[in-house]
Amino acid sequence: MDSSATTPTKPTTPCAVYQLNLAECNLLPHMIECVPVIRLFRQCPGEGLVEFTRDVPCPDTFAER
Repeated sequence: MDSSATTPTKPTTPCAVYQLNLAECNLLPHMIECVPVIRLFRQCPGEGLVEFTRDVPCPDTFAER
């Protein structure tokens, strides 16, 4: 391996992942229906809080490839 090869450097600080357990509640005529919702956020060095969605790719630590 050539140490002078330009390889993408991985950040030394891992991304912090936060899990928020929320509840979406719907007011029905005679009751309140609540559905648990789990939302994931990640915060990488130099980045703000980014919510995990299907449109946002996961970091390398969560990637299957």
